[in-house]
Amino acid sequence: MPATNAQQSALAEAPGFKAQVRASIVKKALAIIETPGSFSAPQIARAKLICGGQGLDVYYLALASSTNVVASTVTYDFLNRTVTSDISEAALDSQVYAVVFQDLA
Repeated sequence: MPATNAQQSALAEAPGFKAQVRASIVKKALAIIETPGSFSAPQIARAKLICGGQGLDVYYLALASSTNVVASTVTYDFLNRTVTSDISEAALDSQVYAVVFQDLA
C-alpha cells in the first residue's frame, strides 16, 4: 500500500532513512565527479557541494515523498522505535538521481 503523508513525514525524520539517503546521495555525487563527461556543469557543481559538506536536510522529505519511496512499504518498527521503508538500494539510488541531480541536466 502506498505510504501516507504522515508516514512520509515520519520517514523523512527517521535516523536510519537519513543515513540510507545520505549514503546514496554521496555515492551518486562521487560517481558524477569521477565521470564529468557524462554530466552537466551544474550537476558537477552540485555534486562537489554535496561532497564538500553541503547540508542534505532539504532532500530528506523530498525523497521520502518521491515515487519509489511512496510505492514502498513504510512501517513502524516498535522494537527500534523508528519508521522504516523496504525500498531497495537500486530504487533509492534511482530516485536520488531524479530528485537531487536530474533537474540540472
